[in-house]
Amino acid sequence: MKIEFDDQNIRLIKDGQVAPISWGMIESVFAYKQDHVIVDRVVTLIKMDGGLEIEVDEEMEGWKELVDAMPKHLPNCRDFSDWYMEVAFPAFEPNPTLIYRRLNADQIH
Repeated sequence: MKIEFDDQNIRLIKDGQVAPISWGMIESVFAYKQDHVIVDRVVTLIKMDGGLEIEVDEEMEGWKELVDAMPKHLPNCRDFSDWYMEVAFPAFEPNPTLIYRRLNADQIH
């Protein structure tokens, strides 16, 4: 799977099929690790309006660019440099970490 994005959408592309996700639909994003015996894989779980969820991981083309761009498109999203070490260590532990939660109007000061 390949990940592309612009100011309006994230696009997940697989076998010529495109699944767009509007930045505005994203409710929260969690980062965690999946244990693959010899190595771990960092995954971001994107939760959207309506209960939809999608996982994207560091093995996918465009993943690093996406997580680097998230703070630009998701207000109050943590920077990659801020959360990566929390997720990466200790090894072989999932270390789930909230990196973004959409604020309601009454939560904005």
